[in-house]
Amino acid sequence: MNSEHDQHENISFDNQETKIKHSGLGIASFIIGTISIVLAIVMFILLSMSVSNIIISAEPTEEEILELVSSQPLFITSILVLLIVLFIQIIGAIIGVISLFIKNRKKLFPILGTILNLLPILAIVVLLLLSLIIGTYTTSTISSYGVA
Repeated sequence: MNSEHDQHENISFDNQETKIKHSGLGIASFIIGTISIVLAIVMFILLSMSVSNIIISAEPTEEEILELVSSQPLFITSILVLLIVLFIQIIGAIIGVISLFIKNRKKLFPILGTILNLLPILAIVVLLLLSLIIGTYTTSTISSYGVA
């Protein structure tokens, strides 16, 4: 009877499947990416609402800039929050990439977290490069026509 009990324990032990768990860092990266994107969308909406009230001359004076800052706190706050969100997304992307290399963990959340955190960063880089190219092209075009 004792040997039969030992066989039963071995069978039940051998039949247990080792379930692969989700990566905690991957889930954290996914949550950071999701919250950051939602917060960025809200800040862009607030920023666009505050920009409609702003009129700046081609070469603003220091007084005009100070007046803008004091009269449009939502504009400045939105920009600061977007910079903080960008920093948080960089951290989320690093956590996502690190969690991709953890063994014996599912890779769904690390992949989603990395993508959610890297896409907005990539979009900002592309927009900055496009604005640099357009600014250079516009400046060279205007100077070639002799307009100062």
